[in-house]
Amino acid sequence: MVDDKLATAVGRVVIQAAWVDEALSDLAFEFQRGSGVDRSGVTGASGKQLVDQLRGAGAAAWADEYSALNAKRNSVVHGRWLEAIRPGHMLSVKTRRKTPGIEPPDATTWVLGELERFHADLQDFYRRIVKELFDKLGISERLR
Repeated sequence: MVDDKLATAVGRVVIQAAWVDEALSDLAFEFQRGSGVDRSGVTGASGKQLVDQLRGAGAAAWADEYSALNAKRNSVVHGRWLEAIRPGHMLSVKTRRKTPGIEPPDATTWVLGELERFHADLQDFYRRIVKELFDKLGISERLR
């Protein structure tokens, strides 16, 4: 049974991850400005598609950081949450999309503090994305 504190922590990660995807998609769009690349494919992108768009736009550092965070995000967002054997631990089990039934699912053990730290990491990443985006758009620091 998932308790309220865990459900709240998971919800915070889900919400912040959506903000990260949207802001980073906007940033990728701006990196592509003037490159001659069709930018319509990046709007609303997430996951591997967004990583590929960022790399193609010359923003590999953003792609690398997002890719690492996105792997953890997928565990939280797409996992089935189960009680772990150890008290205070929860298990997120995610079936592998390309090889269901062939390979064992991905399983990640989480404690509440780890989810809270991951949420804070996503918040920090989001703030840095927005700063870079606003810099690229020429939006004054006082209007942020």
